[in-house]
Amino acid sequence: RFPLVLVGGDWDGGRQRALLASSVTRLVMRGVIAQGAPDTTNAPQPELLSFSHSSELTLSRCGIAAFGQVGLFLSGCQDVALRDLAFDAAPYVGSSPLATRSALDVNDCEKVRVLRSHVAFDASATPSAAVSLHGDGLQFEDNLVETFADAGTLRAWGGVHVRGGSRRVTLRRNRVSGGLGHGFTLGSVLFGANGLPPFTRREGPGRGHIDTSGPKPSVTGSLAGGFMDGGTPWRPRDEGSIEDLILTENTVVGMGTNAISA
Repeated sequence: RFPLVLVGGDWDGGRQRALLASSVTRLVMRGVIAQGAPDTTNAPQPELLSFSHSSELTLSRCGIAAFGQVGLFLSGCQDVALRDLAFDAAPYVGSSPLATRSALDVNDCEKVRVLRSHVAFDASATPSAAVSLHGDGLQFEDNLVETFADAGTLRAWGGVHVRGGSRRVTLRRNRVSGGLGHGFTLGSVLFGANGLPPFTRREGPGRGHIDTSGPKPSVTGSLAGGFMDGGTPWRPRDEGSIEDLILTENTVVGMGTNAISA
């Protein structure tokens, strides 16, 4: 059984998605450029590239530029190798603006390796991390994660987020720079309307505790109050503990808050 191999090409996903795939087995993508658009008439879909319930995926030497959407979303996947990728994440500035979202979002996956990749995260305000990781058996090694400042002011949360409920996670030899939040944010919450079940709403790690009342944004450090949306209070509940975490040989510089926070 041979893998499906996709080599080269420019994929324009500015109006919808560049790729939506489910239940795929043995796929190789190499040298693909997936490009969203910052100001199309129709707002983008939540993800530019999306894989769900797929296995044996390899993406290498690809460029992924997303605007107001997740660049690469993996959900329920296993045995995934991401190598030498270049991510750019920025806001969507069309008629209904959308804040920058995570360049890479790994959700409930097993055995995912992210190696030697570069994430460039826009300076504009967002509660999202540059990279979000959740699952079992995750390796994030030798990557560069950069979040930019807006004329010297940090507005985007940035950094790498390891969500609660993850197991066997290795973060090694990465360089993380810039961002209002933490270099490595460890743990997460889910939100429920009026503080009642179901607690299923997922937000970026900065949602609910970024204070914008002063001349510059700051982090309150407290999620107890949650946030208001359309007149409805959304209250948090812990998503679970992180087990078997290795965090070593990383460099974290220029963060607005902490290098590591759990």
